[in-house]
Amino acid sequence: MHNTIAGNFNTIAGNFTKIKLQNIQSIFMYKNKMNKKGMAIILALFLVTVTTSLAAYIIHKQDLIITRVKQQKTMQNLQGLSLGALSWAKIALSSDNNDFDYAAENIWKIDHLNISSLLYDNQIVEENEYIYLSAYMEDTQSKFNVNSIINWQNNSAGTNVVRRVPAGLNDKYFYAYKNLLSNLKIDPNLAWQTVYYIFSSYNMTLPKLNILELEEQQKPSLIKILGGINLRYPSDLLGVGYTKEDIQKLDKYITFLDYDVKINANTAAPIILKSLIPTMGKPDFFKNNPNIYAANISDVVNYLQVSYSDTNSINTAQNCLDTKTQYMDIYGKVEQGKYSKKIFARINKLTKSIDEYLEGSSANKIY
Repeated sequence: MHNTIAGNFNTIAGNFTKIKLQNIQSIFMYKNKMNKKGMAIILALFLVTVTTSLAAYIIHKQDLIITRVKQQKTMQNLQGLSLGALSWAKIALSSDNNDFDYAAENIWKIDHLNISSLLYDNQIVEENEYIYLSAYMEDTQSKFNVNSIINWQNNSAGTNVVRRVPAGLNDKYFYAYKNLLSNLKIDPNLAWQTVYYIFSSYNMTLPKLNILELEEQQKPSLIKILGGINLRYPSDLLGVGYTKEDIQKLDKYITFLDYDVKINANTAAPIILKSLIPTMGKPDFFKNNPNIYAANISDVVNYLQVSYSDTNSINTAQNCLDTKTQYMDIYGKVEQGKYSKKIFARINKLTKSIDEYLEGSSANKIY
């Protein structure tokens, strides 16, 4: 009987062990299935993420390509319109048959003109692409040429390249420039500093100003010797010792030409004329009478009321003033959406050629 009970107990224990092992196997199989299912979900999510990221990248790249193509198209449009602005300037100059330039004639200006419709009609741009053109010309010789305070000479320096070098002080223009600084409430000693800067910027073996001719207080103190730097833009005056405030005051009255030209009395500002000839009675005559112009220096003397007994002033008028101009400056800006492009060109009125051309960031120097 004991053997029977023991046998039954072993049978029950064996069955229990089998059940337990089966349960454990079931649990492990279930967990294994769950792990595989979890990995599959993770892998699926990973693939979705990669696919989505790749799709987003492709779309972004396509957008970049489309944007780049649009930019290139815009830049091509702006380039073409820039050339159009120059053509407009040449046409305007060609249609000007008057030998004299005077205040009322100096009206070549396009002020923020919407040319979108015109360009759309000619199939240059698409509809709803708004393009604006702003441009104007001005008489270059209506301003004071800072480089005129020096007498220049040509020097080949043993090469075939002819180079303009400073040869000495141009008294009449120099003192006129000094007067201009004083009239604008700028330190007149900067005129001397400008002279020294020009000479110092050239090779030391070239002709130099005689320092002994100047008074002690006129000797320069703030000049930065940069070497080989010519004065071409108002910002260049910072190296001479002018402040930004000084340049802002001077900007609309000065230019930097490489040519020995006279100032156009018909278009020059009264403050420039008064600086040239302080004794004149009506420096604002041409400004107040824009439709009247001087045909010769005698007219200038009469209109500005310069005394005929003042031989020094008459001599200055003959040497520094003219009644017409040879060079015109064109300032243009083309805008298309958020893009814009500035251009500058100096045009020889006699030959209709472009002597200097700047665009984009380079043109910003003189705006």
